[in-house]
Amino acid sequence: MLREEINACGIETSVQQAPQLPSIIAHEGQLREVILNLMQNAIDAMKGFSGRRRILRIETDRHGDEAIVISVEDTGPGIEPEKIKSIFDPFFSTKAKGMGLGLAISKSIVERHHGELSVSSGIDGGARFQIILPIKPALHQESAVNRVNVVQVPVN
Repeated sequence: MLREEINACGIETSVQQAPQLPSIIAHEGQLREVILNLMQNAIDAMKGFSGRRRILRIETDRHGDEAIVISVEDTGPGIEPEKIKSIFDPFFSTKAKGMGLGLAISKSIVERHHGELSVSSGIDGGARFQIILPIKPALHQESAVNRVNVVQVPVN
C-alpha cells in the first residue's frame, strides 16, 4: 500500500520475518492500521532528512515463549528525549500538520489486544517502534474477542 511513496522518497526497505511464528488471535484490520501508521510515520520522518541512507526496517520475532514482537524502525532524525514521554498522548504531534491521534489510537489498539507499544530513539538518530502481542489471549478476553469478528492472523 505504501510502495509508491516509499520508492518516490528513495527509501530502502528491509523486512526480516522470523520463521515459523505462531498465529495470534487478533483483529487483522486493526493491527494492519497500526503497522501502516507506524510505517507512514517513519516515511514522513525520513522525507525531509538527508543525513544518511533512508532505510525502513520491519522485523518480526518471538518475544520469549508467550509473545511475538513486531518492530518498525527508520533511519530518520529520531525523536527528541523530551518528546518520547508524550509521543503516545492524544493531540501530541511532532509534525507541522499532524493531529496527534495516530500513535494514541495505535497504542490503544495494541493495548486492547493485551499488548504493548513502545518507542526508542537511537543515539545517532532513527526511531524504533516495537509492538509486543501475546500468543494466547487472556481467558476473559477470548470470548469478547470472538464477538468482534476476530480472525487468526499469521504474522510471518
